[in-house]
Amino acid sequence: MKGSIGTTSILEVLQMLGITNREGILYVRNGGEILNVGDRAKIYIKNGKVCFISIEGTKTLLDLARNIVGSNLELKEEEQVLKVCKDDRLKALVEDIITDRLIIINTWKEGEYEFFDEKVDLPEIYPISTLILKVASALDETSEKIEISPFSIPEINPKRKVEEKLSPDEWKVLCWIDGKRSILEISELSSLSFFKTVNAIKGLERKGLIELHEPVGSPDLEGIKRGLEDLYREGKFSDVVKAVDRVLSLFPDDKDMILLKAESLYRLGRFDDALRVLNPLFVESQNPEIKRFYAYCLVGMGRFKESLGILREIGDDVMAEIVMMLLDNLKGRKSLI
Repeated sequence: MKGSIGTTSILEVLQMLGITNREGILYVRNGGEILNVGDRAKIYIKNGKVCFISIEGTKTLLDLARNIVGSNLELKEEEQVLKVCKDDRLKALVEDIITDRLIIINTWKEGEYEFFDEKVDLPEIYPISTLILKVASALDETSEKIEISPFSIPEINPKRKVEEKLSPDEWKVLCWIDGKRSILEISELSSLSFFKTVNAIKGLERKGLIELHEPVGSPDLEGIKRGLEDLYREGKFSDVVKAVDRVLSLFPDDKDMILLKAESLYRLGRFDDALRVLNPLFVESQNPEIKRFYAYCLVGMGRFKESLGILREIGDDVMAEIVMMLLDNLKGRKSLI
């Protein structure tokens, strides 16, 4: 199994591997901006559980193990700690490490993943279903619950001087405010997540240093698209749906926005709404990616046979095999009733 992060999120890939009870290593490469902690990761999976997640260049678990059990352990890789160290105090720490690293990987904007079936000689730590819920919840709480339009334009208040201490994020955001850039554009330029940018904007507004204004004139559609795609990658799918509806009121036939809305509804578990939005594109398009996404929506609704036909048509043998397993499992359950 292999594919693109831009097409299928790592959370979705893990969910598929958990459903089919695979054992092996999922290799992930960040194809976009390289993060400080590295741009390659390995996710160890066994019996529907994540055993560990390593990210290139990180040695956190090695340091923790030395602090807990002493420096006598001559270990070079984090995975070795799990094999030889049985201290119960490490288990909770490993769970936190797995969660934090999956959040980091889930923010990678583009790249590739590939799964290899192989024996994993590590203890089973975290059920995939539980881990996905925890990560989704953490992403949902990344910022304060404050409604701010991603198209709002902050402007510096010339009557107010910097008298209060500013956070590093607030300084970083302040440098990019020119009275023309939207919050989404500032987020992209400052290399901060959208939600960190929002929180910094709110902090600057509370201190009276800036004022927020709605954009005037014709919107920059391409800039808006880039911003909304970034918002989507941050996992705020409800906000994306609301913002896309505003864009579609101005550009009702924009296919990129229609597809983005459908994908956001899918991530929210609103598969029937996603199908309804996606249907016009599916009917007129020969794009295999749109057909694949349509099939995924059908799977979400339990319409496995319809999905199977589409997947076979576009030659997605891996997902077709997974759907066949789901069908067989469903038939087995019905035979027991």
